[in-house]
Amino acid sequence: MPHLQNAKGGDFYLYPGFILYRVEREAFSVIEYHDVTGTATLLPFHEEDGVPPDSKVIGLTWTRANKDGSRDKRNADNHKIPITQYGLVTLKSQNGFWEEFHFSDPPKTLNFLNAFNAFTASFTSTRMLISWSAEKT
Repeated sequence: MPHLQNAKGGDFYLYPGFILYRVEREAFSVIEYHDVTGTATLLPFHEEDGVPPDSKVIGLTWTRANKDGSRDKRNADNHKIPITQYGLVTLKSQNGFWEEFHFSDPPKTLNFLNAFNAFTASFTSTRMLISWSAEKT
């Protein structure tokens, strides 16, 4: 079962007809795909724990920097760290569902979101077709 692990909260299980948000064994929520919209943006991230092999380094900064970006000389253990480019996926609904996920590979993030949105749109198209067929008979 495809699922998205959530660092702060429950995990999301992507079933064919719905999303299951599960916090604990008996604490869960069912969310319909057609209620969810997804967007993606690029996000610069100061990576202090090592750069994932599939991410892109777009610059360097200091562990502790001044407002102008220069090195803060008050800290002896101040070293350079990479700035990576991550993909940020936001999934929202009108009913209060709002989750954000960071992915280390922006092109794969966009592929995921395009597939997710196409899958979500397929429910709307099917629903419209069914209601059109029902009106015609």
